[in-house]
Amino acid sequence: MKPTKKLAIGVALVATMFALPFAVQPAAAATSTASPYCSDPTEITNADHGKTITLRAGQCATLSLDPEWVWDTPRSSSRAVLVYDVPTFVPDQTWGLKAGPGGTATISSTGRPDCDPGEVCPLIVRLFEVHIRIVPYGAAGAA
Repeated sequence: MKPTKKLAIGVALVATMFALPFAVQPAAAATSTASPYCSDPTEITNADHGKTITLRAGQCATLSLDPEWVWDTPRSSSRAVLVYDVPTFVPDQTWGLKAGPGGTATISSTGRPDCDPGEVCPLIVRLFEVHIRIVPYGAAGAA
């Protein structure tokens, strides 16, 4: 594990220990439809690059990109899909997606190799892109 990742993990753990007592909420608040965090989301990875994923209105997805690369925060091409950070205990390349009431969006990000300081690092950039189609809740053909 790289020294910078060890430091980031330590900082994340300390921050979590201090923030956790303040983050506890009643069960009713945790299930609020206003929250972008969902349980049992659809998984999207680098293997889905270029594909069209169908989500139901209000459904969530987890976007997990190759951890050997440093990825820019993904962007949505429209308001049909919200992109948000997923709180984790370790730094990773994971974000959440939440489908709005309908429409389409393209989620894109660029990545570069994760190199150690002083290491010769190739000057290449990788594009990740996935298309999201949103169908009404309960619609046939949603995956």
